[in-house]
Amino acid sequence: MGGEGNLATLRRGLRDELTTRGYRMPDQDPAWYASVEAFTRLYCVAGFCEVRADLIDRPTPLPGGIADWVRTFRAGLLDMAMVPEWERDGLAAAVEARVAPALRQADGTFCADYVRLRFSMRKRA
Repeated sequence: MGGEGNLATLRRGLRDELTTRGYRMPDQDPAWYASVEAFTRLYCVAGFCEVRADLIDRPTPLPGGIADWVRTFRAGLLDMAMVPEWERDGLAAAVEARVAPALRQADGTFCADYVRLRFSMRKRA
């Protein structure tokens, strides 16, 4: 699952572009990407033991670029912000331009800044 720092550049770029265009964003990001400490505490309280968790950077190629990622994986956020369909392509392209300095690779392709939270645990008997 996503962990603390997951998609930080992409999420910030999208939020900044939406805010610049006058869309109202919730004060807190609706996605929860847990830290190792928060994740471990939560599952220990829920009755699990031997909880082990690690954050792992996993840059992930985006064959369709950032704009396709925004339209596909953040459609729900665009719905919540009430972005009309006719504006989504332009907004997605603007987000791509905004994050390009950080996420464009030397060959011109893009990678998402995924951070995975990998874990294992046991349920107490």
